Amino acid sequence: MLTAIAFIMILVAVALGAIGVAEAIRVRRAKRWPAAVATVVAADVIDGEPTEEMHRVVVRYEYTLGEASYRDRGKRHAGEAEVGAHGSWQGARALAARYPLGCEVTVWVDPRDTSRSRIVPLDAGVAWVLLAIALAFGTVALAALRFDLR
Repeated sequence: MLTAIAFIMILVAVALGAIGVAEAIRVRRAKRWPAAVATVVAADVIDGEPTEEMHRVVVRYEYTLGEASYRDRGKRHAGEAEVGAHGSWQGARALAARYPLGCEVTVWVDPRDTSRSRIVPLDAGVAWVLLAIALAFGTVALAALRFDLR
């Protein structure tokens, strides 16, 4: 029985490790994206479902990269990013106030698809957490196998 549980834990460790590595690669590629200067066209506080306690802050912006200009196209904005969330309306409004209309911000643009951009750089924290959990699962599973095979 312990052997079966250990093998399941090893499978979980491998899956989490693969997801963690994929996320780390995605973050590493995004950190190489070129930077551009964008102009904020809106910063809004968006409420989710009535059961949600968080107020999301979404910033919309326009930018130029090289010869190409990415501007507001009707309902679709050139760039839109959730920059954070806050438990109180006042806190969310304060976060939105950091991005006043017309202010310039740095955005990172995907060189493979220059219509994709990020106002908030990616963080490898999730990748590291997944890899740590995978390592913990693998270690416990191998210890259980070693104990069970004695």
